[in-house]
Amino acid sequence: MFEGTGIARLGLLFTFIIIGLLGCSDSGSDVDATTPLSQGTVVPVLTQTATQVPTPTLSPTVAPEPTLAPLPTATLKLMPTAQPTSTPELTATPTPKANKIGVGTHIVGTDIEPGIYMGLAGTGVLDSCFWERLSGLSGELSDTIANDNSVGPFYVEVSPTDVALSTRCELIGLESVPDKQEYLTQLPPGTYLVGRDIEPSIYEGLAGTGVLDSCYWERLSGVSGEVSALIANDNAQGRYFVQVSSTDFAVKFACAVTKVN
Repeated sequence: MFEGTGIARLGLLFTFIIIGLLGCSDSGSDVDATTPLSQGTVVPVLTQTATQVPTPTLSPTVAPEPTLAPLPTATLKLMPTAQPTSTPELTATPTPKANKIGVGTHIVGTDIEPGIYMGLAGTGVLDSCFWERLSGLSGELSDTIANDNSVGPFYVEVSPTDVALSTRCELIGLESVPDKQEYLTQLPPGTYLVGRDIEPSIYEGLAGTGVLDSCYWERLSGVSGEVSALIANDNAQGRYFVQVSSTDFAVKFACAVTKVN
């Protein structure tokens, strides 16, 4: 009886050992989170394999720009030097006297020649042309030989003894002024040469009735501007007449006149 019981116990112990071995073989499997762990159960530690960080790839190195080769330097071919020629001596040529005179002061005999010059100004005092013949350049009143505020066409005779001529408008030598094809019969304010611009005759004018609106006129033996060249003059009022003689050199009118037929 005891033998059988011992055998039975031995078989039972052997069964437990087999079951234990089977249980040990399953211990490496994952533990179900829903199954409670019994006290004393060893939980296997999961070792996480470190993720390998990829090695950064280096950017490709930029190749340096190629250096431009310097352009070849042009070789200059030197031409044979011409042999110097002898320089002729320069002969001082006198400056020709200007026939046209600009605004300013001009030295007689250096800048301009003596003679008669013609100018053209406006018909009123504000647009007249001031000129003066000078015996010196001091600026003093004693240097003034003659002067005038001329209107319309006018003439100035420069003497060889004059030192200078000052003008505020352009003048031109009389020899460069073309002759008129016919004499003038309607004369605006101005100065006229007898036998060149007008013919000897009687000329009629009409002025105002007062002194301030009178018409000044003068007959002249020359156009020097000096008092000695004055033959006759007047400040005419109302209707008036001026008889120009063939011996007159010029006549000056401060207002318009008409030749009487």
